Amino acid sequence: MTNWKTKLILCITLIFSISIANPFPVQGQDNINHWAQVDLWELGARGIIDPESEPEEYLTRAKFTAMLVKSLGLELEALRLEGIPSTFIDVPNNHPQKGYINLALERGLVGGYSAEIFRPNEELRRDQMIVLLLRLMGVEDLKAEEKYLTFTDAKYIPEYARPSISQGVKMGLVAGYTDKTFRPAEKVTLAEGSAFINRWLELMGDRYDYTGTFQGTKNQGGFLELAIGDSQISFPVNSEVQIIVAKEKANWNDLKIGQQVSLKLNFQGEVILVQQKDVEITEIPYKLEARKLPRFNTREALPQVANLFNPRMPLDPDNIQQSINTAKAEINIPSLVATTKSDGRGQVIALIDTGVDPSHPDLAVTTDGRPKLVEWVDFTLEGIVDIFPASEVKDKTLFFQGQEYTLGDIPSRSNNYRMGLLNLNDILPLELIDKTNPRQVAVLVTDATTQGIYDTVYVDINNDQSFVEEKALTIFKKDQSYVSLGYKGASLALALVDISPQGNYVQFANDISGHGTHVAGIIGANGALQGVAPGAQIMVLKAVDRDGYANPENIAEAIRYAAIHGAEIINISLGQYQESAPGQSDLAKLVNEVIEKYNVLVVSAAGNVGPGINTVASPADADGAISVGAFVSPRMWQVDFDYRVPKDSLYYFSSVGPRKDGAWYPTLVAPGSAVSTVPRWMGHDYLLTEGTSMATPYVSGVAAHLLENAAKNNIKVTPALIKRAMEESARNLTHFKEVEDGHGVLDAYNAWLKLKELNSERKIKVDIFNPQFSNGPGIFAREYLPAQLNLKLKNDDVVDYHLEWQASESWIKPLFKTTHIMRKSERDIPLAFELPDKPGIYSGVLVGNDPKYKGTEVEIPINIIVGERVHEKPERQSTHLNKLEAAQLARYFVYVPEGTTGINAKLEVFPDTSSAYQGRGRLHLINPFGFEEKMSEYAGENPGLFGRKGWVELTTFFPVTGTWEVVVYSSAALSTYNLSETKYELTLELGEILDFSEEIDPHLELIMSPLPEKAFAKSGGTVILHLWDNNHNKPYSGALEVNGQLYQIQNGRLEYSLEKLKANKEIKFTILI
Repeated sequence: MTNWKTKLILCITLIFSISIANPFPVQGQDNINHWAQVDLWELGARGIIDPESEPEEYLTRAKFTAMLVKSLGLELEALRLEGIPSTFIDVPNNHPQKGYINLALERGLVGGYSAEIFRPNEELRRDQMIVLLLRLMGVEDLKAEEKYLTFTDAKYIPEYARPSISQGVKMGLVAGYTDKTFRPAEKVTLAEGSAFINRWLELMGDRYDYTGTFQGTKNQGGFLELAIGDSQISFPVNSEVQIIVAKEKANWNDLKIGQQVSLKLNFQGEVILVQQKDVEITEIPYKLEARKLPRFNTREALPQVANLFNPRMPLDPDNIQQSINTAKAEINIPSLVATTKSDGRGQVIALIDTGVDPSHPDLAVTTDGRPKLVEWVDFTLEGIVDIFPASEVKDKTLFFQGQEYTLGDIPSRSNNYRMGLLNLNDILPLELIDKTNPRQVAVLVTDATTQGIYDTVYVDINNDQSFVEEKALTIFKKDQSYVSLGYKGASLALALVDISPQGNYVQFANDISGHGTHVAGIIGANGALQGVAPGAQIMVLKAVDRDGYANPENIAEAIRYAAIHGAEIINISLGQYQESAPGQSDLAKLVNEVIEKYNVLVVSAAGNVGPGINTVASPADADGAISVGAFVSPRMWQVDFDYRVPKDSLYYFSSVGPRKDGAWYPTLVAPGSAVSTVPRWMGHDYLLTEGTSMATPYVSGVAAHLLENAAKNNIKVTPALIKRAMEESARNLTHFKEVEDGHGVLDAYNAWLKLKELNSERKIKVDIFNPQFSNGPGIFAREYLPAQLNLKLKNDDVVDYHLEWQASESWIKPLFKTTHIMRKSERDIPLAFELPDKPGIYSGVLVGNDPKYKGTEVEIPINIIVGERVHEKPERQSTHLNKLEAAQLARYFVYVPEGTTGINAKLEVFPDTSSAYQGRGRLHLINPFGFEEKMSEYAGENPGLFGRKGWVELTTFFPVTGTWEVVVYSSAALSTYNLSETKYELTLELGEILDFSEEIDPHLELIMSPLPEKAFAKSGGTVILHLWDNNHNKPYSGALEVNGQLYQIQNGRLEYSLEKLKANKEIKFTILI
């Protein structure tokens, strides 16, 4: 007896009729039968095995691994990995199965004997094969159930294999030999492995793609007609199609119309295998619908107001440094300065804002004696004075518009003096304007240096019609000169920021808001107040008018000017909201452009329209910008406001992320308040205020330190590298989600350490499907629940990466444990989600690290909002009891169906036994686009105009369809009332729901093949559902909601939970539009 016959007699008994009787001679020809011939034909047609292979050859670990990978339809991915060196030293680069081993290792399908040893040529054992197949079937939480291990040699089954083998027996997948042994160490032949793979594929519903009734062929066999239910499909046929009838090779004439056939397709959607046989199937009812996602109505850009928010005197006016020193300590600046001795010198920070008071003593010079304000440009066109020739000049006197002015010895090379009148109301702060008695100030312009080139200006500041004692002004950039104009007890400093060489106009400017001067002080004050970077210089670019509005065109001009004229850092403490593709507003695109072209770092305020999710302003949402939210620590609360707050917090107004396409914004948070410089006309030199505008200059100042230190240490840096260093060194606030605090609180000292450690900016780009907006580098799902999406990774670097994946949350399920991505190449990686069955926001990060390199190579932020289905509850109402510490907030999300007549939120703070309220809280009602519809008064302890009130409520009638957010905020001032927390009850209620629904045409004919009964009957795991796009006559590729969860589907294959399939009476497919 030959060896193969001996082997066959001892073959394993499979429950699915793998015959061990009547063995046949083994030959390569099709006309000679073999007990596993059909399995070999099928796998040969699919390209899983070589049809000419010897059926009784033993399978090696490498060959069986390749068979598994091909069976999963991952051959193309494996081919991409042929150029990647194996992590196993015994798998050489020329090994024919190296790519398959690499891919199987990535997906966690196989492992080595150690980190370096795989033993590719070792012949496969039966126990190893079953472990691999059970792993592929998606059966989780395997436990060894000894009652199923009744084999007489069960004690020889290794511990690692006992859970899989017991489960295989339980499922009816395997049995032992006729002598009741299992023989775990028995070697596996190609025939046995093929048969086992085919039965595994059958249990997965993936042995065939489509099963239906044969209707014939057309176009001379070019298309096969198949009926599935009431649908008719015309499948394209591959020229090398194999046909099997009654377990024999056949041709088209052997197929009988009206009988059941099963088809297998190749990657091109062509039929490569037709088998006519009866397959027990389960018809799963399904339907296809379409659903519109909420869309934000397009609107014009809305300029962000940039004024000082609630400015107030410092608690300790005699210690103005205390506030900013406290903030500096929170972001570890003292450690940075002590170690590096840096102060930001040599760096120019462009401040795009409301301007800066040139007369403030703390903004006069840097630590090394250079001018603090190196340039002053006003893009608002405010303060322009039209200039005309003086009508007559004689005896050191000139005449203009009927008035006589004393000229004295003021020179003019051409002897052509020019004058104009400055209307003070045009440049005064709003609170100083006098509309009943407007004042004009005379302005004289001369060509003092070169004939015909006007370069010198005099202002009659005391209004005595004489310029004799007035100061000669040249443009501010030249000598930083200014004049101070007294008016109504205030001193208004005016800088000469522009002068026409022809003497046609001049422009004066100041900060008549206070916002820019306050920001400038935080960046780099050097006087009684010491800012973050007192050695840095500031380029003043005024883009905000005195009403606090920023014309986007002015901001754009200022950004271009800063980049062209040599600023290393641009600080933008303002923003706008403009409907556009995420991160693609005009300003955001311009920011990315100047970063790339001029190597300038842009730091921008996240915005002050929080607390709603997805409210980061533009240009803070630009890909290359550092976006900054407003943080406040317990010590800051105490020093600035005398509040006792136990935890780090964010200012409630601080805009939060993510960006609409899922990108991670804000980048980080920084102190959002400070006592800082203000214009002297305000009557005080220093005031306290807060906002993300105040957080941004802390980051800009720290960036100046990093650039200075990098230059001193000959470290080449880019804006992207600075951003990465800040991100990866930020201090995590564990009680906040990533959408709220970004990467955490800025840490200046650790940012410097990280900058020294990193080699370059990140070079791997991420692209993820988003049905509501556009593809992006993260996941933000508010109006849908993702179940499985594909990550597209693009490596722009000149080196290869071997990424190891780690998820911050257990509900994030990367299907690959590792990923090799070659230089200048791309990979597609599937990512699954298993969210808890509870409403709320789920935030996490998927991180990909290559151990060879410092830092994090890939960060994928994931934010999924699950709205509470209040409309499905009795009386359309839900109640939540909770408590919050001071300055903390809680978020609640409610799905509002189409036709809902109203949404109401009621917050009640209860009194204790002494009738004192147990806290002080407030409501914010926020629409599905992140914008606040309404904010309530405080409930509870609230000694204001209306006295104490135990409850507040907010109502919006006919709310837009989508997921609304309700935020409860616990007052930061609780300690004022001897309280430490707010105890509350929140009631959410929806009004009557009217039927406004309309049927939406999905514009798709989707056909699902029935599932084999054996796949449906198994006890757990997943199955493959096959979907056909009959509109385009190919397997469906795209995204579909399946019973309320979104799947990204490729080549018509949907892997779906069998438990979910059985729990639902039908499958509802939904296209999102």
